[in-house]
Amino acid sequence: MVSTFKSCFHYSNILSIADWYDIIYEKEYEKMTHRATITLDQEAYAFLLSTAQNNRSAFINKLLKKEKLRQLKQDIQKANQEEANDIIYQKELCEWDETLADGL
Repeated sequence: MVSTFKSCFHYSNILSIADWYDIIYEKEYEKMTHRATITLDQEAYAFLLSTAQNNRSAFINKLLKKEKLRQLKQDIQKANQEEANDIIYQKELCEWDETLADGL
């Protein structure tokens, strides 16, 4: 269903998901504090050795953080789609936008 109301909210001043992710996890990435033992099949282990160079932990951390970011983006897209399809919410959003424009 396509909303008959256009969203009045402007996203130009909002940080992107990647920007927020960098802000939140920038310092955490620099310090690795947990050790884990994992089991890999031969093909995955060979790929890890050939790709990760000298720091396998950093490589695995980077992959996990990329996957977490991908899932976060997917969740936000789903929430935005639900919001865009909510006609009542869109109408209220436009009414608030008009009220804010009036300076009230």
